[in-house]
Amino acid sequence: MWCSTELIREYGWGAVSLTGWEASPGRGPGLIGESTAEPFVLIIDRLPGVVTLVELALRSRNFRVATAADYETERAVLRGQVGATQPAAGKPPAAEPEAAASPGAMPDVALIGLTGADLRFGAEAARIVREIAPETPIVLLTSTESAGLAGQTIRADDEVSAPWDLDTLEFRLRSAQAHRSKRHPAARVLVYTELRIDLQERIATAGDVTLALAGPEWRLLEMLAHAEGEAIEGETLLETIWGPAYRSDAAYLRAWVNRLNRKLEAGRQTTEPLLQPHNGGYLLLQGQGAGK
Repeated sequence: MWCSTELIREYGWGAVSLTGWEASPGRGPGLIGESTAEPFVLIIDRLPGVVTLVELALRSRNFRVATAADYETERAVLRGQVGATQPAAGKPPAAEPEAAASPGAMPDVALIGLTGADLRFGAEAARIVREIAPETPIVLLTSTESAGLAGQTIRADDEVSAPWDLDTLEFRLRSAQAHRSKRHPAARVLVYTELRIDLQERIATAGDVTLALAGPEWRLLEMLAHAEGEAIEGETLLETIWGPAYRSDAAYLRAWVNRLNRKLEAGRQTTEPLLQPHNGGYLLLQGQGAGK
């Protein structure tokens, strides 16, 4: 285990422990479809200590990484003007980095670090990702201070909150990468009376009010919407969105579904839940006016 709590505290991340550091030359991903691909992750954070910490950790797990501490560098990476660092498979994190990959590739995932309770940098970084590379999923890496505020400010695909470990972070990043490749090719807008859910733009509105939905809530909506009225097993939802460790936690899924249903009541002029239990899973009511 590699723990750098003192370093993270120095940069304002609160009590966070990064575990599961050990690099293993023979270790395969073994997480999402047994993929052996090397995901390209763009780490965006203005604190160099945090960037270095996360970069070394991900490189130990065979990720290609590019980093950005400012918006100009972020734009350059998203436009393919700056390449990623190749993973140093089988080498300790302190080893010299491999030669940079050729520019031109788009990041598979944007990982935005949010330090403290100041979300302005992260919100602007996310806006730039949506503007330049709208198909690139965004994963938030939140501290103790920012975890409760991030979902209300930034529309993201997923969030890893403190305390976090490397296994969880790796799973969420690979899951976001796999989810990107399976996204519905056409924009899909769901309409229920005054409730409008734009799955492409990740905006839900009730009249003129924008609803604050967290990354996992959007993932629930997307998975169930693409099932087009068919139920998805609870275990499948849990494993896909939160990871294998949550596969049997039906109460955890039920809590998220109930919270999401309460948010989606606005503008529907009915208290009937939009996400409904069905044979051990859940389905999304299509409703009148739902369309692609």
